[in-house]
Amino acid sequence: MFHNSYEFIIYCFSSYRIGPSEIEAALQSHPAIEESAAVASPDPFRGEVVKAFIVLKDHYKQLAETENEILSLTKWIQDHVKSQTAPYKYPRKVSTCSFSRLVIWKKNLHY
Repeated sequence: MFHNSYEFIIYCFSSYRIGPSEIEAALQSHPAIEESAAVASPDPFRGEVVKAFIVLKDHYKQLAETENEILSLTKWIQDHVKSQTAPYKYPRKVSTCSFSRLVIWKKNLHY
């Protein structure tokens, strides 16, 4: 990973260079997502992969209660990112979190 500030972070995954801001922009355009962050996550097969932390809009929080619904929502989000960016840039891991945790985490990256 190389960076001077959050806007210039570049991750290298399987010899691809991926900027998290591009992934986050694609995630933000998804109708179920209120806020998002894209980070590098360890992976036993690829070394590192893109992981998305997302905050769902209130309506979609209720729709993601069972394991099947969560898997369906994850697939929908991954397909959306593939349609907005190059297909290899989609987040292979997706986790939901609270809005306050995500905002604090992103603020810490700026300083």
